[in-house]
Amino acid sequence: MSFGRIYSRLSFAAESFKDEETGLLYHGYCVETKENNGAFWSRGIGWFTMVLLEAAEKMPDKEKREKLCGYFNSIMDAVVRYQDEASSLWYNVTDGKEEYFYTKKTDTGEETIYNIPETSGSAMFTYCLLRGYKSGILRDEKFRISGLKGFNALVEDKLCDEGLKDVYTSSSVTSNKNLYQKNGYTTNDGKGVGPFIMAANYVY
Repeated sequence: MSFGRIYSRLSFAAESFKDEETGLLYHGYCVETKENNGAFWSRGIGWFTMVLLEAAEKMPDKEKREKLCGYFNSIMDAVVRYQDEASSLWYNVTDGKEEYFYTKKTDTGEETIYNIPETSGSAMFTYCLLRGYKSGILRDEKFRISGLKGFNALVEDKLCDEGLKDVYTSSSVTSNKNLYQKNGYTTNDGKGVGPFIMAANYVY
């Protein structure tokens, strides 16, 4: 794919998916109706910002590069604002905290799965903050501090003998934020371990 097409697709998403009030990106968007699904999913934003950062660093056209850097700064500024103070991580539904939950029936009764600080999205944000700062695209010290806080929290609170805890299993696009808890959380899934290792490179 050419750099021109990469730029076109990234800029379309950065502009069309953005919520003006929060600065975050919605997880779903319909091209035909120009409507979004009303939900912010941390891992979805994380995937996008990882690609956006990579493209911004390598974009040969100066004007396009500056535009991508602007998108990246704007999104990461919003991400820092939604870092949870208590855990130093980010919730699965980025703006929701514990108010969203899903209750499902089990063989022994019912299980309630709450929106919690989630490790794959948190690792992705940590990676983007630290790499973005090191590359010079993010210049404010707050980005470095936020990234280090996130990484330290992952190490101190989310690592166990089995690996990295609280990786959200999988998601589909839905307008019901409660359904972002439906599939539950797992340990040592590659979607969390991968960006955690990538973030570690920029910590050390």
